[in-house]
Amino acid sequence: MSQEKVEKYKQEKAHRKENVQKEKKKKKFEKIIAWVIAVAVVAGIGAAIGVTIYNEYQAALAARPNYEREEMILSDLTGVLEEITEESGETEAAGEETAAESETAAEETAAESETAAEETTAESETAAESEGETAAQTQGETSGE
Repeated sequence: MSQEKVEKYKQEKAHRKENVQKEKKKKKFEKIIAWVIAVAVVAGIGAAIGVTIYNEYQAALAARPNYEREEMILSDLTGVLEEITEESGETEAAGEETAAESETAAEETAAESETAAEETTAESETAAESEGETAAQTQGETSGE
């Protein structure tokens, strides 16, 4: 057994340079593989963050109005015109109601004025007739005496 150990030791000593070089190559290869894996993980995380930021940016761009598209402009203008027409229709209707109310109030006032004037004229005519009758009666009384 001791002879076997001696022979094994001699073989290791003879091939020591080769074995050390193999170990160095193996360690160097392991370091390279570790760095490649680390870089791949960091790149994957960076790419995921980058894609997320890019998608958010694209969503923000899509949310902003695009003034180069004619369809959007025409539909917007149509909506604006409808709103303006509705608002002006309501305003005109309110204006027409106000004008109609004003005209009605003016007509009522004029009618009341005419009625009051007619009543005043009728009263003054009645008063004049009464005075005329009174004057005629007084003259008749004075001439009859």
